[in-house]
Amino acid sequence: MIVAMTCANLSWAQYYSPDVEIDGIYYAIEEYNDYSVYYDYEYYVKYEGGFAVVTPPAEGHYQGTLTIPSSIIYKGRLFPVAEIAEGAFSGSEKLSLVSLSKSIVVIGTAAFMDCTGLSEISIPESVMGISASSFANCVGLREMRIPASVLEIGDNSFSGCTAIEKVYFEDNDEAIYVGSNFGNPSDKSRNVTRSDDDERGLFNDCPLTEVHFGRDMSHSGDCAPFQNITTLKTVTFGPKVTKIRRHAFEGCSSLRSVSLPDGLSLINKWAFKGSGLQSVTLPSTVREIWDEAFADCLSLTTVTSFINIPFNLDESVFQLTGNYSPDLMYQVITLRVPQGRKVLYANTEGWKKFVNIEEFDAADVNDIQVGVPAESVRYSLSGHRQQGGKGLHIVRRQDGSTLKVIAK
Repeated sequence: MIVAMTCANLSWAQYYSPDVEIDGIYYAIEEYNDYSVYYDYEYYVKYEGGFAVVTPPAEGHYQGTLTIPSSIIYKGRLFPVAEIAEGAFSGSEKLSLVSLSKSIVVIGTAAFMDCTGLSEISIPESVMGISASSFANCVGLREMRIPASVLEIGDNSFSGCTAIEKVYFEDNDEAIYVGSNFGNPSDKSRNVTRSDDDERGLFNDCPLTEVHFGRDMSHSGDCAPFQNITTLKTVTFGPKVTKIRRHAFEGCSSLRSVSLPDGLSLINKWAFKGSGLQSVTLPSTVREIWDEAFADCLSLTTVTSFINIPFNLDESVFQLTGNYSPDLMYQVITLRVPQGRKVLYANTEGWKKFVNIEEFDAADVNDIQVGVPAESVRYSLSGHRQQGGKGLHIVRRQDGSTLKVIAK
């Protein structure tokens, strides 16, 4: 069980040199050692009595299409293939496709860095850790799916992937720790050229347009995976997301609207600061919104809150910084609150700064529509997000407007 994500780290293996070549792939063999992963002060023994690691070739680079097997036979013994070593495929410009087996536990530092011909790769559900710069500068990749098994991702793992547009983090109850500085290259690696001066992040210089969050995400204080990605237009959240971390979508100027998940409890500092949001819907489960979470959102005009009992809000949450009048947005934004709650909001710190507070009677309309509009999000009448089902629901369209619908 994850106890403290900020203290957690995976223990990355040492640099390996090849011992054997089988079917065009080079391996280092640990004949007698167990393969263990140390995470959050716990050891996970994955393989006992020996394992194999894919290494860089003795000379040159890999090319063409390769399939990494789940195990190999060496000296008459069967060894599971546990890891892709540091720099194993780095610089293999003629490598077009790699199939990874479900035995792989760790993808090492810069393992696929500068594989410019690589157009597709599937990370198997066995992988627990993706080291720093693992897929940096893989300019042919267009999509990436991070399986629920992954617990940590290092700095710059996908930086420089200038064609990647979609990223999907699978749902998981456990948080994923991203952007840490573990897995940095050793001095022995001949292929890795990562600089200590590189900007920290996961997707630097990536033209992302769509991201799905299926789990909570922790990251080091000076690294935010999607900060200042100005191409990002769509963000969806799975039902297991309870927190949005600092700087998460700060500066995402193309992000117009988000549907925050039912179950979300915390929106941290600067989460959406300076983004292009025009409307925000806060589910009833939100309990904390920290300083400047929505500061400098110049296009924001509507905040719809399903929070029945408002908590104190720091006045900086929706303020403007710099040369602007700090309270201007409190005059521009219309705050929509549940029927009968206007007086309560108007007398609660932070919320009372809104000049325009309107009540809505669950859907803010008298008519009921049959059928659910496309590209909309459903809520129960009490404000809980719905994944489907029949009956009377509230629907929020992408433009932030709401209506009642009967789903058959």
